[in-house]
Amino acid sequence: MRRITVAVAICLAAALPMMAQTAPKVSPHDVLKCAGPDGKACTWNQVTDLSAAATADEGTRKAVASLGKLTLASFDGTLKCEQSDEAQCTTEQVHSLSRVAAQLKLRVWYRFGDALDKR
Repeated sequence: MRRITVAVAICLAAALPMMAQTAPKVSPHDVLKCAGPDGKACTWNQVTDLSAAATADEGTRKAVASLGKLTLASFDGTLKCEQSDEAQCTTEQVHSLSRVAAQLKLRVWYRFGDALDKR
């Protein structure tokens, strides 16, 4: 039993510095996409609703606290997500947006060129 306790303590000690790191930034090559329930690109109204829901949701409020704006960058469903300091949104913020989008029957995901979706 003591060996297991020591192993768990070592794993936790190793994990603590990694947990303290800042959230990784989204690669500039990643494109954030949004689709509605019908599979078509999100509309301006859907993106506005998503932005409002993300800032109002208790579970995502901390992650999106520095969210400056979420806008529709193109009519093909490409989103532009910026923090209040105009930096690109972090991966954590985008994942939070994705969870809120699912509640609205929307889908938000990364697209890298023609590669498969990254989750």
